[in-house]
Amino acid sequence: MIRLLIDEDLPRSMCRALRSAGFECTDVRDVGLRGAKDRKILDFAVQKSYVLVTGDLDFVRLVRLHSSKPKGLVIVRLPNQMSPANMNKRLAEALSKIHQKIYNHIVVVETNRIRIRPLPK
Repeated sequence: MIRLLIDEDLPRSMCRALRSAGFECTDVRDVGLRGAKDRKILDFAVQKSYVLVTGDLDFVRLVRLHSSKPKGLVIVRLPNQMSPANMNKRLAEALSKIHQKIYNHIVVVETNRIRIRPLPK
């Protein structure tokens, strides 16, 4: 089962929606990482073998510089005006479609497309 770690810049309801879609999901706010620096969140994801899900593009740079990598990185690039329910639905649908390609990749989920790139070595 794919284990996802949801960053605090995404809706609190996202974990519930992703669990309903069959993913194992943890929110950083539930593991004492609310307000933590990005590096600390990335370290936690690496240590616990999570795929990190975030809207923060800074994580792409951090992953490139970090010596050990998370299981994967999902960047959510959806419009700010999109409702949390629609955002959750879009992400769950996207990840369900490509679940085999999540590990070892950077996945960018946008409104009308999904981009997939290998994690940097």
